[in-house]
Amino acid sequence: MKSNDGKIVESDNGSYVAAEKKFSFEDNVQIFTDSVLMVSSRVDYLTETDVVVFNENTVAWRDENMLFANSGNFDRPKDVFTFDKDGYIFTKEQELWADFIQYYRATGNADLFNNVQILDTVQSAICLADKVIYRPSEDKIEMTENPVVGMYSMENDVADTLFLAADIILYRTV
Repeated sequence: MKSNDGKIVESDNGSYVAAEKKFSFEDNVQIFTDSVLMVSSRVDYLTETDVVVFNENTVAWRDENMLFANSGNFDRPKDVFTFDKDGYIFTKEQELWADFIQYYRATGNADLFNNVQILDTVQSAICLADKVIYRPSEDKIEMTENPVVGMYSMENDVADTLFLAADIILYRTV
């Protein structure tokens, strides 16, 4: 299927239910947009709301970033991915996991909730929280619910870790 604005969806099997205004794509689903490639095992496209609903093993790539989830949707008008099961974001500098993620495609910003884990390989840090506001363009991560940060190092074959906990932690990657 090719939309009027040039987005392409390919799959091995597909169907359309007119009463629901829903396209369903199954088996080797690939979605190509202006800057994102998305691969999934099943995708539903709701034409009335312009929302793409996906399920297990969904991966999306944009530039050097990768997104993964086992459930969620992409609201095309708002340009927002919502991951509600096993959300994962991979960037050049960080890896982020959470039970629920809202990822704003235009900016690369994300809001993460419940069991949030961030591995910052450049700064040698691990961040844990239940609510995180992630703003990579500002080099800022704000943790506001149960935040803990561990910074680790290895010098002369001796490992060392510093743990921080507070009500709110503002983590800057400057």
